[in-house]
Amino acid sequence: MNARLVAATCATLFALVLPALTATADEHEEEGNAAIVVDHGDGNVGQHCLDVGDGISGDEALDRAGYSVEDFSGLVCAIGGTGCHDADGMTSCLCECPTGGEDCTYWAFFTRDADSSAWQYSARGYTMQELEPRTLHGWRWGEGQSGHAEPPPDVTVNDVCAASSDASAESGETPAPVTTVPAGETPTPTGAPVNDAGDSSDGMSTASLAAFGATATALVFAIGGGLLWRKRHGG
Repeated sequence: MNARLVAATCATLFALVLPALTATADEHEEEGNAAIVVDHGDGNVGQHCLDVGDGISGDEALDRAGYSVEDFSGLVCAIGGTGCHDADGMTSCLCECPTGGEDCTYWAFFTRDADSSAWQYSARGYTMQELEPRTLHGWRWGEGQSGHAEPPPDVTVNDVCAASSDASAESGETPAPVTTVPAGETPTPTGAPVNDAGDSSDGMSTASLAAFGATATALVFAIGGGLLWRKRHGG
């Protein structure tokens, strides 16, 4: 009887604890989450977790993340304060590519699928490239040539969305620019670290989960120990 009670108690407690523990890992894998990474080439890298629903266009993704974009015929000239401004033609849009050769600094565009282990250079216009759930769009201002350039930092959707959640948990520290933008909401201007996903109203923090798990485990052992003592002492 006592053994059955211990087993039942353990099963009940772990049934309560395990879903809470797995919730933290799953919360960054929501079906509508995607991410964009914008590397300005000077150490300033913006990472943004977006709720894209079924998918949004590349220009909408940049807009949702709070970036102003200047382009010419679909070619990106400037993002935010970086790039070639007030372009009125292909030459002025590629103002850092005077010869059109290898020594060319421009905004290179990359994509990354959920199952991909690396960024893929994209020759397709960003307005026609959809940002779908579990995928990434990446931008980097730097030297390159036609069809080839150094990619943004090697990150995944989980990395970006988890970083956005963790940023708010680090009190007294200034994290790298990471934002989480739910569908239909206006983001904070680019460059300001924001964390909407870190609001603990919808879930438990990692510290809370750890404390809960430790308490539940201690309770299991306490109950089990008490029952065994009663059994040995004829209680």
